[in-house]
Amino acid sequence: MNASPLFLAGLLVLGAGAAGDLTYHALDQGTAMFRGGQQAATHQQLQSVFGRDGQRAHLVTLAGMVLTVAGVVGRGVSRRSL
Repeated sequence: MNASPLFLAGLLVLGAGAAGDLTYHALDQGTAMFRGGQQAATHQQLQSVFGRDGQRAHLVTLAGMVLTVAGVVGRGVSRRSL
């Protein structure tokens, strides 16, 4: 299999975004066990890293999906033109 560099970059970005997304949701569920100020402080720290409701991680995941699809389509277009 000869994958395009754009496809491989997309997979790398997608993997990073997915890891961030899973981390955000796992840590956010973990903070639900705490009560009071500790929960609020931990939730605030999560939002400072991942954005409100993990939006930064979701955007990185979306960007990885777009890059991956662009790599697949680009490879198909280049093979078709041969």
